Amino acid sequence: MRLAPRLAAVVVTVVFCGYCVVGLLQVLLEGPNPAEIVLAVVAMAALLSLQLFYFGRAARSLRSPATTVALTAQALLAYLPLLDFGQSWVGMPSFFLGSLLLVRSTAAGRVAFAVGLGVVAAAQAVIGGSTLDVVYTSVGTLVFSLSVYGLTRLSRLVGELHSARARLAEVAVGEERLRFARDLHDLLGLSLSAITFKTELAHRVLHARPERAAEELGEILEVARRALGDVRSVAGGYAELSLSQECDHAEAILQAANVHVEVRRDDALPAGVSSVLATVLREAVTNLLRHSKAEHCSVTVGGRDGRAVLEVWNDGVPEESPASGSGSGIDNLAHRVGALGGELRAGPDGVGGFRLTATVPEAAADDGAPAATGGAAPEAGVRPGLTVLVLVGMFVAAAVHLLYLTRDPWLLALGVGSAAGVLALQVRWFALRDPCEHPRASRLALAAQVVLVYLPLPVLGAAWVSTPGFPAGSALMLFHPAVAWTGFGAVVLSVGVAQGLTTGNVLDVVFNVVATTISGLVVYALGVLSRLVVGVQQARGDLVGRVVTEERVRFARDLHGLLGLNLSAIILRSELIRRLITTDRERAEGELVEVLELSRRALADVRSVARGYRETPAEEVHSAMASLLATEAVVAVERDVGELPLHVRGVLTAVLHDLAASGSTPGRGWQISVRPGGGVTVVEVVDRDDGRDSAVLAALRERVAELGSELTTHPLPTGGHRFTAEVPAKPPPDGG
Repeated sequence: MRLAPRLAAVVVTVVFCGYCVVGLLQVLLEGPNPAEIVLAVVAMAALLSLQLFYFGRAARSLRSPATTVALTAQALLAYLPLLDFGQSWVGMPSFFLGSLLLVRSTAAGRVAFAVGLGVVAAAQAVIGGSTLDVVYTSVGTLVFSLSVYGLTRLSRLVGELHSARARLAEVAVGEERLRFARDLHDLLGLSLSAITFKTELAHRVLHARPERAAEELGEILEVARRALGDVRSVAGGYAELSLSQECDHAEAILQAANVHVEVRRDDALPAGVSSVLATVLREAVTNLLRHSKAEHCSVTVGGRDGRAVLEVWNDGVPEESPASGSGSGIDNLAHRVGALGGELRAGPDGVGGFRLTATVPEAAADDGAPAATGGAAPEAGVRPGLTVLVLVGMFVAAAVHLLYLTRDPWLLALGVGSAAGVLALQVRWFALRDPCEHPRASRLALAAQVVLVYLPLPVLGAAWVSTPGFPAGSALMLFHPAVAWTGFGAVVLSVGVAQGLTTGNVLDVVFNVVATTISGLVVYALGVLSRLVVGVQQARGDLVGRVVTEERVRFARDLHGLLGLNLSAIILRSELIRRLITTDRERAEGELVEVLELSRRALADVRSVARGYRETPAEEVHSAMASLLATEAVVAVERDVGELPLHVRGVLTAVLHDLAASGSTPGRGWQISVRPGGGVTVVEVVDRDDGRDSAVLAALRERVAELGSELTTHPLPTGGHRFTAEVPAKPPPDGG
C-alpha cells in the first residue's frame, strides 16, 4: 500500500492532462495567433496546476481562506477565456465545477454547481449551435465535472488514509487505554477498598477479639486472591464476571460494614449481560462504602420484558451531597451499559435514599474489547451512486452524439441499445465490485461488452457511436498490467481505425481516439481508486491491530509489575498473620500494619496505572474534589481549572485522590490552588497541620518530578507548610 498515493496521483494526472490536451487541440484547430496560443497554454496550465497541486493534495485544508482564493482563481481561468476562445474553451469550466463540489458540498454548493453548469449551457447557446449542441455540451461538462470531483476526492482520500495511519493507530491505542482504565477502576477498586477496610478492622480488634481478627484475615485472603485473579483477567482482556458471585461478595462486604443487606436475584441471565451488571454492582457497592452512611441496602436483579434490570438502593445519602453516586466510575459504567443499548440511572430517590438502576437488553452481547480498527468509522469515499452517474452520463453523451450522425430510428435503436447493454454490464460487473473476485464471470462480461461495442459497426458504418472506453477501462482492472495495457491500446487503436475506414476524417479519428482514451482512464480510475481506498483502510486496520496488541502486552506487563507484587505480598503476609495471632500478637500487629500499607499502595497503584492510560478531563478534577470533601477534612480548593493542560490536570487529580485516600482526620486543614501563566503552572498545596501525611507528599514530589519540576517546601509562621511546584506548560518530550 506504500505505492497507493503515487498510483492515485499518476492516474489522476494522466486523466486530467488528457482532457487538457483535448482542449488545447480544439484551440489550435481554430487557427489562433501566437499570443492566443500562449494565453491558452498559460491559462490551461494554471487550471491544471490548481487542480493537481492544490485541490488534489490531501494535506491542503478545503476550509481555509486560501481555498476560497484558489477556487475564485479557478473560476476566472475557467470562464473568462470563453470570451476569447469561444467554442474551443467551452469544456474547461469542468475543472472549476468539480472543485466547487469538492469544496462546497452543501446544498448551497450544489445550487452554485447548477448555476455554473447553466452558464456553460448559456455560453454554448450564445456562441452558436442548435439545441442539440447545448444538450451535448451540458452533458459533457456535467460528466467531466463529476469525474473531476470523484477522482480528486478519491485521490485525496488515498493520501489522507496513508498519511494518517500513525494518527489512527494512536486513536486506537487511546481507546484501548480508556478501556483499560475503566476495567481497572471497575474490577479492582472495590476489592482493594475492601482489603483496606478489613485490614483496619482486624488491626483494631486484634488484641480484644483475636477470633474476629482471624475471621477478617480469612476474608482478606479471599478478596486478595480474587483481586489477583482480576489483575490477570484485565491484563488478558477477558474480564468476565459472575453476577451471582458478585452478589454474594457484595453481601459479605456490606454486612462486614454493618449494613443490613437484602439481595433478590435471578441468575438466569446471559453471560455478557451478567458480566456488565456485575461490574455495575461493584461500582454501586464501592460508592456506598465511600460516600454514604447507609444502614440498609437492597439489591434486586431480574428480567423484565426482555430486559435485565439491576437495582441497588441504600438509605445513606447525606442531604448536603445529593450526587454521591456520581463521578467517573458511574460515568464509565453508563458508557458500558449504553454500549449494549441499555440505560443507567443513578440519583437520590427524594426520601433520603439513593437508587441506582441499570437496564440492559437480554439479547445484547458483552461489549468486550474494541475492534482493532481504532473505533473509527470507515472514511466515506466516493459513493457508488456517483460512479454510476458518471457512467450513465457517458452513455447519454454517446446517445446524443449519435443524433449528430443519423436520425434513422432503426440505427438509433441499434446504437443506443448496444451502448445500453455495455453500460448494464459495466455497472453490474465492474463499477460496484472488484472484477478480480469473480474473474471468470468478469471475463465473460468483458467479452460481451466487446461484442456489443463492435457488432453494430458494419451496420452503423459512419454513424458508429458506442462506448469503447468501458471495456478498455475494465480490461485495466481485470488483467495483469502487460496484458491490460495491450488490450487498452488495442481498443483505442481499433476506434481510430474504425473512424478512419468509415469517415476518413482525420479530426473524427483524433477526437474519437482521445475521447476513448479519456473515458477508459476515467472508468479505470474510478474503479481502481475506490479499491485503493478499501485496500489502504484494510492495511490501516492491520497496522492498528498490531499496535493495539503491543499496547495490550505493555499494559499486562505494567499491571503485573505494579499490582501483582503487592497483592501477592498481601496474601503471603495475611497467611503469616493468621498463624501468628495465637502465638505472637505483637508481631502479628506489625505485620497487619505492613498489610495496611501494602493495600493502600496497591490502591494508589491502580490509580497510577489508570492515570497513565487516561488523559484527565476537568470533570475528573471536580470529581476528585468531591471525594476529598467527603473525607471530612477541612479543604479549600480553587476550582477554575477548565483551561489547564491535561498533564497538569492529571497531577492535580492525583493529589486530590491521594489526599482523599490518606485517611485525613477531621480538623486538618488543606488548601490547594493552581495558577496558570508565564509558561508554567504553579501547583500549591498548603498543609496547616504539622503532622502532614508523608506518603501523600512523597507521591506529589514524584509526580511533579516526572513533569520536569521540583517540589519546594516553605514553613508557615502559624504552623504547617506550603508545598509549591512550577509545572512546565508543556510536558517533557517523553510524555511526562
